[in-house]
Amino acid sequence: MNKFTQLILGSTLTMLSACVLATGSVVLDNQNPGQEQRFENVSTLLQLVTAPALPQDIWWPGAVITAVPTMNKAELDKRLVLARLAACQADASPKQAAMLQSVIDQLQNIKVVDRLFTPLDPDIIRTTLVGGDVSLQGEYKLYTGVYPSTLRIMGAVNKPGPVMWRPATPISDYLDEQEHLSGADRSTVTVIHPDGHTTTESIAYWNNLYNETSPGSIVWVGFTPCATDAAGKSLQDDIISLLTRRVPD
Repeated sequence: MNKFTQLILGSTLTMLSACVLATGSVVLDNQNPGQEQRFENVSTLLQLVTAPALPQDIWWPGAVITAVPTMNKAELDKRLVLARLAACQADASPKQAAMLQSVIDQLQNIKVVDRLFTPLDPDIIRTTLVGGDVSLQGEYKLYTGVYPSTLRIMGAVNKPGPVMWRPATPISDYLDEQEHLSGADRSTVTVIHPDGHTTTESIAYWNNLYNETSPGSIVWVGFTPCATDAAGKSLQDDIISLLTRRVPD
């Protein structure tokens, strides 16, 4: 083998190695124990979500993808939020402390990851002209579920948890079945939609607008900040940020 042939062969191998390194490895977690799937050499998001081996009943608006090296960052954020809530609780009145304990219990029971906020629906990826099809490099985990029949009420209410979603039902109707706890915001709620974006909705009798939400959403009932400084006022923003990164049921 002459030097020119060796050079060409070496360059080819280098290019092939670079192509392999530039692709992603994705583990699918569809919440069925023992049924995890792994997809190797996936170069783009569209290649992943259109893979024939994927289950056909995936509910893409609620699917979550995370890069494995950073997936535990959200869990650290959750621990910090829980510590701040516990600090607020130490100086709170008995009723306020009970509300904060309820919020702590709710957040402890959710799983969060450092979600990549990018559309996963194949049709949206195909039709988004700029930035729709994201390159994948490294290791990822994709969490999926089937189309839900519930939405989740969280925050300063007495019966947090999933409730049956009803078509053509305003958000305020779901809250009619709840009692607000001490310090609860009775005027507005934050809706965390399945894809992670959020909206603020008016729900009091004096400012109520007709607003519905989709199944799989979280309706967050906020509460009076436990401190007047910037950290106290940002606590609920940080809670909502956690909820946008929640792994679907």
